[in-house]
Amino acid sequence: DDRLDTLMQFLAEYDYDQLTNKTERIAYFLNAYNIMAINMVVENWPLKSLRGLGNMFRPVWTHSCGTFNNEHMTLRKLEHDILRKQNEPRIHFALNCASVSCPDLRSEPYVGERLEQQLSEQTFGFFKQSGKGVVVDGNQIKVTPLLDWFEEDFEPVGGVTAFLHTYLPKDSVPADWQLQGFLPYDWEVNAHLSGSEKRQIRMRDK
Repeated sequence: DDRLDTLMQFLAEYDYDQLTNKTERIAYFLNAYNIMAINMVVENWPLKSLRGLGNMFRPVWTHSCGTFNNEHMTLRKLEHDILRKQNEPRIHFALNCASVSCPDLRSEPYVGERLEQQLSEQTFGFFKQSGKGVVVDGNQIKVTPLLDWFEEDFEPVGGVTAFLHTYLPKDSVPADWQLQGFLPYDWEVNAHLSGSEKRQIRMRDK
């Protein structure tokens, strides 16, 4: 889709330093991360996992994912050096690193004036996805490992337990729930090619 090239060109040239409003900055960088992750998949398609493009010594998150404000950018820098420093833990339910266990891509861009609503919807929606956000067994629950990996990010809102009490679905999770552990993370891209599609790609790339 030619519009992806247009978006990448916009990110390369746009001076994001002019964004002084916190919600506008969060919205912009969330969109940038998701666009660049999509673009990495497109540039390396077909692939089984975006994470598979890297290795233990140089994970894919440290690879250049494009030019950003006329500088080379990585997904790690976008997530850890920019977005996590905004003290908004719900970003973890808006970022999509092209993996099955990631929160779903939203069908619209994030925008500053509606960011509170959008992040709230993303977080509530994610925890309604059984097997991805939460798995319930009696009053024992397992949740996404995002809450384990980024535990410190939830401290400003009272910690992981307080966060879960706010966003777990009341109609499917018992009030006396106990956190048992964390779910495995599926890093595969959420697409599977048919045999004919694979042959078409091989023919195209010859």
